[in-house]
Amino acid sequence: SQESSSDDSSETSQSSDSSKVSDDLENTGKYVTMEDYVNSEAVQNMVDSMLSSLEQQGISIVLKGDGNRLIYEYTYQEQVDAGTAAPALESALSDQSATFAQVAASLKAVVDVEDPIVMVTYRNADGSEIYSQEFTAEN
Repeated sequence: SQESSSDDSSETSQSSDSSKVSDDLENTGKYVTMEDYVNSEAVQNMVDSMLSSLEQQGISIVLKGDGNRLIYEYTYQEQVDAGTAAPALESALSDQSATFAQVAASLKAVVDVEDPIVMVTYRNADGSEIYSQEFTAEN
């Protein structure tokens, strides 16, 4: 009877593997983790389209998932004066806060996380942080 129970368990695991929803979506239709969401084809296509327009401005972008955070990491290709850039970036992000708050709110519908946060970080060419700000659905 031990053999039959081990056969049963292997059949069970096979059937659950085949019924695993593609793209790491849970039964809820949500991505299990922020990383799964970021790595999805839809998000990667969005990043690719953003990348081409940003590269013309001398900026690259990487989108990362970390816990409940969706991180937009912008990096200048050439070193800029952080003292001058930081206030300008702070002002620009302030103008876009409603947009990033909407992104945070929309994450609840696609990722199975509590209190999603959108983090926007600007880095200099040397990798040092110029400015960073977090946005929640309540911003």
